[in-house]
Amino acid sequence: MVLGDDEEESDPEGLIESVGFIQPAKITCDREKLYLDSCATNSSMFADDFLSNIHKVKIALRQNCNAGSRTLDQKGMWMRFPMWRNSDGIANLLSVPWLEENGYLVTKTYAKCFVHTPDRYTIHFFVEKGGLCHGMPFVNMLSPPEDYITPTDNTLFGLPDEFGHNNMDGIAMLETVRKNFEGFTAKEVKDATYARKA
Repeated sequence: MVLGDDEEESDPEGLIESVGFIQPAKITCDREKLYLDSCATNSSMFADDFLSNIHKVKIALRQNCNAGSRTLDQKGMWMRFPMWRNSDGIANLLSVPWLEENGYLVTKTYAKCFVHTPDRYTIHFFVEKGGLCHGMPFVNMLSPPEDYITPTDNTLFGLPDEFGHNNMDGIAMLETVRKNFEGFTAKEVKDATYARKA
């Protein structure tokens, strides 16, 4: 574009350089926080310095999210959880669907979320207040595990407490609905079961 003598170049934001545009800085969630995500189908971490045993895998994952689409071909471990290494990601995410599929129980109160492990420990997730991830449950990975992991109360899994009681006491009979499944496909029954649990 040719400017006249009395015209000035308009670039109030200072975004145009000689060859193109300046890319804005990538906005990410807190690097040291792991967020519990009920929509993520796979757990992933961009703060790969928290991962151990990072290795390349034979079958890559094609990930589509708000930050775009990319192929991931490396995995690592955070504590007991397998995580996809996503160096270009914007958040460290622990997948609720993966947890439930692998025998973990996720419960929630107004101020906290809890992940109960199959070997009877509870991971306490605090709810983010304000900022980009407002309302998302998280743990601070810089904190020692004893700050957010405790033994699980046995009654949660129907096991006797120290008095011999459990959370199954008082249930005498339950009417089953097995016949109601007739006429539906296995997928429809599975989807209905997931919907009921949610």
